[in-house]
Amino acid sequence: MPALFFASLILIAFAMLVVFFLLIILPLLIAWFSNKPSTINFARKWLDVGIALGVIVVLLVYVCCMQRIAYRKKLQSYVPQELRKDVPAYFYSDGGGYDYWRFPLVYPYDIEMYEQTTYGRLSRYTPKQEIVLESVTHLTFDDKMVIVNSGAPECMLIEFSSGKAETFKSFDEALKEAKRRGFKGKPKLETVLRYYHRCFP
Repeated sequence: MPALFFASLILIAFAMLVVFFLLIILPLLIAWFSNKPSTINFARKWLDVGIALGVIVVLLVYVCCMQRIAYRKKLQSYVPQELRKDVPAYFYSDGGGYDYWRFPLVYPYDIEMYEQTTYGRLSRYTPKQEIVLESVTHLTFDDKMVIVNSGAPECMLIEFSSGKAETFKSFDEALKEAKRRGFKGKPKLETVLRYYHRCFP
């Protein structure tokens, strides 16, 4: 997984250990060594708050994980039934490695980012990797097509099934044509990093 991901995990784990100590271990130690009833009662209340906060954190982490899993399953459902056997096992589970990030679109398309997360490369696997567009900063897509932008006013509309690509002078023009073809995705562009975090932490 990316180095940023590992760093985030370490920071989160450290923060949780500090919170665990302050809200659970510390009041237990106070209650154990104190002889004053008022101090013991305060420590017990403190402990109750710590346990409640711990449960809330666990539930939030669980919900976030389930949302990402559900999103990836939604992407998998976009692939026609007859093609699903050809999809590599890693395609929807690999988020990258070290200073490299990737996230899937509709198979065989994905976005790859190297050393930064402000733009990525749109690729297509047929079965070898074919670079479709080198620099994608924003996009929106559904099960049939994707609209990508490279930071300029122009946008490219690409059909997943045929690979047909057309360039338009603006996002509005691209969106209008996409809707004419039945586009049901979000009517606005979002960053590649935002889409990455829909799939992975």
